[in-house]
Amino acid sequence: MSAEINRLLLLKSGGAQLLSYDTTFKLGDFYVSPILFRNILFRSNPVMPAMFMIHERKLKTTHDELMKIVAKELPCLVHGTQSVSMVTDEERGFVSIDEHLPKVCRFFCWNHIINSAKNWLKGHGATSAEVPVYVGNIRNLLHKDSYEQYELCLDEVKRNWSQPFLQYYMSEIHVKIEFASRWNLEKHGIYSPVSGVTNNQSEGFNSVLKRLQSWKKISIDTALLSLYHLHAYYRNEWQRGLAGLGEHRLKDEFLSASISLDEIEIMENISLEEIVKRINEGVDLSEHAEAHEFVETVSAESVDVSGTDIPATYLEDKNLRCTSSQADEKLNT
Repeated sequence: MSAEINRLLLLKSGGAQLLSYDTTFKLGDFYVSPILFRNILFRSNPVMPAMFMIHERKLKTTHDELMKIVAKELPCLVHGTQSVSMVTDEERGFVSIDEHLPKVCRFFCWNHIINSAKNWLKGHGATSAEVPVYVGNIRNLLHKDSYEQYELCLDEVKRNWSQPFLQYYMSEIHVKIEFASRWNLEKHGIYSPVSGVTNNQSEGFNSVLKRLQSWKKISIDTALLSLYHLHAYYRNEWQRGLAGLGEHRLKDEFLSASISLDEIEIMENISLEEIVKRINEGVDLSEHAEAHEFVETVSAESVDVSGTDIPATYLEDKNLRCTSSQADEKLNT
């Protein structure tokens, strides 16, 4: 899948492409950090996972190891002809991205900026009435469309700030404004008038990880199998979309990327709904990796497979079928 993602990142996206890297998902005693991308071949620009890292500590050396792999698997982020935007939080260890991926242009997530400011305010005695005022000021500053407008607004609002908060803002936000400002986000085509830019790109993807987080105790085997099925699900949706099946439809300019039904490559997987269902039921996926058959429903239109070589087990009654019987074998090889 890395080769396909690398080719995708080579496309001139007009700002549609946005990578994100988030380390906020803590599962038991370890973290799960996904790198997500937008599949700009499709009209809805669906967000999909490129890679995951499971790690115990948030250290620069940890991120170094992942970024070395990313540099190898996605060489366009090292030697490409264009930069690719990525949104992250302000974790210090993320300088690894800048060191190993010179073609990545990194920006800071507005949600993290706001949440960090809230935590600081609450920790320094701000009242419940004061917090939204300060937060509103920060949002207004981030939304300014030029540095000149930003400076004018800052000069005005800081008159009403406490001295400690002014010092916090100048040292923690102002010095990094170029990595979060509207005017720079707009240059790269990734500014949202509603939310600026955030690394919360995929609600569906995040919901599964948050369900995993709800488990007080989770084995690394269960986490690994869940991530395997999650990755496989999105890859299968990509394949189905290329063949005109499922939710995703190719953009007109990328219709040449379409494939025929007999070219579909399906990975054994459990659907997102099934993953969530099993998590809700407290089912340990590591204990249930034996042969199962799950149905991925294809879009409602009629599917004509006459004259194709696609296996009969893949298409039946307009359903695309695949099994997860080899999931544990793949993870243990």
